[in-house]
Amino acid sequence: GSAGGGQGGSAGAGQGGSAGAGQGGSAGAGGQSSTGWSVVSGQAMPEWGDASIVAHPTSPTSFAVLVAQKFGTPGIWLGTTTDLGKKVSSSYLGEASSSPGGSVTVLGFDYQSDNPQNLAAMLRVDPSAQLEQSVTMRSSTNGGKSFQTHMLYGRVNPFPPVRMKMVRGTSPVMVVGSQHMVYFSKDLGESWSATYDISKKCLSSTDITVNPQDQSVFALVCYSPAIVVCHKEEC
Repeated sequence: GSAGGGQGGSAGAGQGGSAGAGQGGSAGAGGQSSTGWSVVSGQAMPEWGDASIVAHPTSPTSFAVLVAQKFGTPGIWLGTTTDLGKKVSSSYLGEASSSPGGSVTVLGFDYQSDNPQNLAAMLRVDPSAQLEQSVTMRSSTNGGKSFQTHMLYGRVNPFPPVRMKMVRGTSPVMVVGSQHMVYFSKDLGESWSATYDISKKCLSSTDITVNPQDQSVFALVCYSPAIVVCHKEEC
């Protein structure tokens, strides 16, 4: 039957069904499904450990993925696409650490929403031969063609920071959470436009989010354990 569940049914779940999940179905693994999902391979990208993917703020068919090389000396790769992954352009951004065998964790990665040529990432390397190199920030002002490395040691305290977010909205800003401190930047971390001590509510946090429409409100996941909602004037 055309709506039956047996073999050959056009909407069936069995073999040969045009929308079926079984053998011969058009929604089979590895191909594009009837719901619009498709598998995009990491063309020209290494086998990776940690990774982060972000959508372009103005182009609905574009996104970028930052990946950490899984084997050997920790290296960072950037992949970008403008056609929903049909073609992925990749570039090697260099070593995250000079220590072979280390692992890289992406603590934050995103576009700046009012200027998509700007991207920023915060990376942690474990283990790191030097404390000041354990967490660094990478920023690009040319759409990811090249990145600059920014040291956070001595600028963000307590060190190391635990999370970085790019807050979209009417006034885009970068926010960095570092245990009981919260830092805001409007220039990709070159300087901090505001700093808040939230130790009265949260001694140590693991993640942070900021309301894009009202940046005076932000929330943190604390080790208490608790979720703390904070107003800047009350922190």
